[in-house]
Amino acid sequence: VPQMAKIRLDAEYKETYGKFRAVLMDNEHSLRALELTTTLLRIGPADYTAWCFRRRVICKLELDLREELSQSSEFVDANP
Repeated sequence: VPQMAKIRLDAEYKETYGKFRAVLMDNEHSLRALELTTTLLRIGPADYTAWCFRRRVICKLELDLREELSQSSEFVDANP
C-alpha cells in the first residue's frame, strides 16, 4: 500500500514519545509521567492519548487541579 503522506517528526518528539509510550504501557502514575506529558503536549498539544493519561496521573496522585488548570491554560494560549 503506498503512503499518502509521510509525517516528519523531529528527534525530540520521537524520543519523548518513546518514553511516554513506555510509561503508558507500564501504567506508571508518577511525577515523571506527568513531566513527560507536559513535554509531549508542548511539542504536540493535539495528542488526545497524552491528555487522557495526564488526567489519570493527576487524579491518581491527587494533585492540585488549580495548578493543572493553570498549566492547561498555557497550552491553550500557546495553541489557539
